[in-house]
Amino acid sequence: MRVYYCQGMPPQISQHCLAYLLLETMLNRDYSGKLLKKPKYGRTQQGKPYLKNCPWVQFNISHCREGVACAIGSVPVGIDMERRFPWKENLARRICHPEEWKKLEQMEKDAQREQFLNLLWSRKESLLKCIGIGIRCDMREINTLEVGMHRYCELQKEQFTLVACCETEEKEEIEIERVRWQDLLS
Repeated sequence: MRVYYCQGMPPQISQHCLAYLLLETMLNRDYSGKLLKKPKYGRTQQGKPYLKNCPWVQFNISHCREGVACAIGSVPVGIDMERRFPWKENLARRICHPEEWKKLEQMEKDAQREQFLNLLWSRKESLLKCIGIGIRCDMREINTLEVGMHRYCELQKEQFTLVACCETEEKEEIEIERVRWQDLLS
């Protein structure tokens, strides 16, 4: 799996358009010769996007005010990029599995709790996008601390949290690369 992100947003283009521009630029760069010139998109019944003309390539996109991101792989992938939010106990109680809540309770500082809650949210959203169902379940039933058939790649900055998830039990190499949005628009 490869993960790409652009930090910051140009004023002249929507987040959604920039996310797809990032995706198509990286597909053309990394899969040249294997893709058709213009990808054709479809959506599953649950709404997960896919490439009609390249079913062997799996992808997912995400965007927020702080930037855009995409994940590309040969197995199902999901990605979430979220603007960082402050510690909110009521949110934690609505999304945390009992084991995750127990770990949060052991943390002494709200800054640690905030960082972990942001990671938990993005882990859960990226996992649900990887599975292809989106947020359509009780998030408290998902324990992201368990090691199963999904792997996470995480990047947390002061402004945002980025988590990509892929469906694999193997120790697959996961690469993350920052791309300048100026390079996408040139």
